[in-house]
Amino acid sequence: MGLETAQQMDLLNRALACRTHGHLDDLTRICLELLRNSPECADAWYLLGVAASDRHHTQQSEAYLSRAIAIDGDNPNYRNALGVAFIESRQYQQAETVLRQALRGNPHVADLHCNLGRALMLQERFAEALACFRKSLETEPAH
Repeated sequence: MGLETAQQMDLLNRALACRTHGHLDDLTRICLELLRNSPECADAWYLLGVAASDRHHTQQSEAYLSRAIAIDGDNPNYRNALGVAFIESRQYQQAETVLRQALRGNPHVADLHCNLGRALMLQERFAEALACFRKSLETEPAH
């Protein structure tokens, strides 16, 4: 691991600790510092998106999370977080689209099934929602 990578990991770990403790201002500051030197760090964009979502800044969250997905479209956590942001902003069809995309490559992620179920339920598609909730429990019984 090179020095730059070690520094990036240190900053990401500090940002995660801030998230755990609810220190969103510090998380934002750390991620912006990281992105000044590493603008393609998808994890930093993801954490900024989650922090914006926690603050109910939905449009900002969607922009940050979309940037993370543009960099690393294979990470199901990024699409899951974007799906949740769309649910929170009552954009249920967009949430459904994003979550279905994530499930194509990650059918084993219970959170994706659960959040897709939420999006479908809020569209009053109850039978489909129930099937998603069941799949979530099959995938991860403790979920």
